[in-house]
Amino acid sequence: MTLWPRLRSSDWLLEMGGGNPDFKRHWTTMFDDVYEGRFDTWDYQWLFSCWTQHGLTALPHRNLVTNIGFNQSATHTTRYEAQLANLPLRPITFPLNHPRHVMRDHTADRWTDANIFRIHEVNWLRKGLGRLRRRLQP
Repeated sequence: MTLWPRLRSSDWLLEMGGGNPDFKRHWTTMFDDVYEGRFDTWDYQWLFSCWTQHGLTALPHRNLVTNIGFNQSATHTTRYEAQLANLPLRPITFPLNHPRHVMRDHTADRWTDANIFRIHEVNWLRKGLGRLRRRLQP
């Protein structure tokens, strides 16, 4: 994430988020926490790397995996009742239907922002309080 200090002071995140200031605020906080060592994770570093290289991610319309990492021994995902912990598993259907062109789907990105990362202005207080609570726990 050596590029983060330079990109942080640019409009890069605002452009990545389609001009959404909540997107920029969310990811600035996340990348700051990772870069400064306050949050020990690998996935945000991977995401940052993909974004800086203009990478895309293929997301299926159905959940194809079971996440077994939600439990008390997990590093970050200790709440088994969390929204993403118990997604129903769906079978993949064949033949696969491949798109004619590979390109970024801005509508899908905005859905992910809102439903997975909860990037909404009303959630900032809740997220901030949750982050503070986690930092204060022994």
